[in-house]
Amino acid sequence: MASDEMLTDDSIFEDSFEESENEDGALRMASPRIESTSAMLMLGTALFYDGVETVLSLLLYAIPVVGIVLEAGMGLIFSGLFSLTFYIWFKIKGVRFMAWRRVLPILAAVVIELVPILDILPSRVLSIFIIIFLTRLEDKTHARINPNFLT
Repeated sequence: MASDEMLTDDSIFEDSFEESENEDGALRMASPRIESTSAMLMLGTALFYDGVETVLSLLLYAIPVVGIVLEAGMGLIFSGLFSLTFYIWFKIKGVRFMAWRRVLPILAAVVIELVPILDILPSRVLSIFIIIFLTRLEDKTHARINPNFLT
């Protein structure tokens, strides 16, 4: 990509994409798989998950020993619900969720959320932001990120 064609961060989150032809030969604007409204709703949902778990974690940490065990169990339940929610949501949006570039941020968030004290960090919001950013980048450039990057 030439330097004059470099994408700015703002251009990735615009909903107007390149024109393309449909079956009838008419020009139409290609839309991203995750529109700006959906992206904000996804980030808000992830923030809700993180916020509720953070408040409950802080309350449970006040109970010695038993609170830490209860908090770990709660973390597993929240991680499962979070993963299932966003798996279904990304599938509805046509985003293939089971690719390393999407699973890796989610797994990192789950691991961070299972570690006491670190689970207060907004790791879920960050993981969803990364997935949305990569998906929008793929849609904008019509390129796929190399799946063999980690090997």
